[in-house]
Amino acid sequence: MDYTTLLRVKTAMDSKETTADADLLDYITRASRVIDNLCVGVPGGQNYFGTETIVDELLTNGLIDSYGVLRVYPHKPAIQTVSAFSYRFGLTRPWSDVDLARVAPEGGPLVVYEGNLCYSERVYARISYTGGLGLTVDDLPADLVDIATLMAIRLYKEERSGLGDSIGVAELGGMVYTKAIPERVRVVLAAYTRIEPWM
Repeated sequence: MDYTTLLRVKTAMDSKETTADADLLDYITRASRVIDNLCVGVPGGQNYFGTETIVDELLTNGLIDSYGVLRVYPHKPAIQTVSAFSYRFGLTRPWSDVDLARVAPEGGPLVVYEGNLCYSERVYARISYTGGLGLTVDDLPADLVDIATLMAIRLYKEERSGLGDSIGVAELGGMVYTKAIPERVRVVLAAYTRIEPWM
């Protein structure tokens, strides 16, 4: 899923030309994947924000606290429903199914209130769930869409300009811009960036 649309990008660019539409669509996808990678923290986190139904996602990031509560961090930023959940303490141990009435989304993690679990350094989990922030661009938060629009335009213009990493000459009194991720993008994406590793 892309996080902005051709119409939004062209409106922001104040462009009515259609000759570059195919290129712009490519840069929209590139910008969306840049946002995925920044928020997930590793390459390959495609469609992080798009709503999907995930079956048997395997996670190695489960933790049990001193109260016997198990927390795992699925690969989607928001969980709507959970259809199956099981866990185990080692790769050779059997899976234990969990009563779904004991599973609750709590912000980032899924929390399992088993009550009789003992502290463990690592818990493996297998879950099936529906998660994400939206099925279409219109469902996504407006600030995320704005950032995707900005990034698509920036990537498109940088590639088309043929300029080096720095744009402008400080010695001549001009402002210098770089191809680095803009600060505005970093600030907005901070609220969407995973704290727990993608594992």
